[in-house]
Amino acid sequence: MATDARQAVLTSPRDNDEPRDNTEDAMQASVGDKLHVHGRKVGDRDQVTEIVEVRGAAGGPPYLVRSADGHESVVFPGPDAVIEHPA
Repeated sequence: MATDARQAVLTSPRDNDEPRDNTEDAMQASVGDKLHVHGRKVGDRDQVTEIVEVRGAAGGPPYLVRSADGHESVVFPGPDAVIEHPA
């Protein structure tokens, strides 16, 4: 009986009937946007870099970014990152 209740929790009508639409969650950027990566621990500084090249499809990662000191690197941002579009 516990297995049946657990199975009911793990499945929902949405899971069975509709495909999930992840377009809302997809990260999209343009050249000139800022990539803001939040510090992972208390006391860690946030990192803000400029996106100088978008290498993924439709504005998606990976991104070539440049930091304030001129260092460039290719990044695949994680969930602790947000794109800031210029106003």
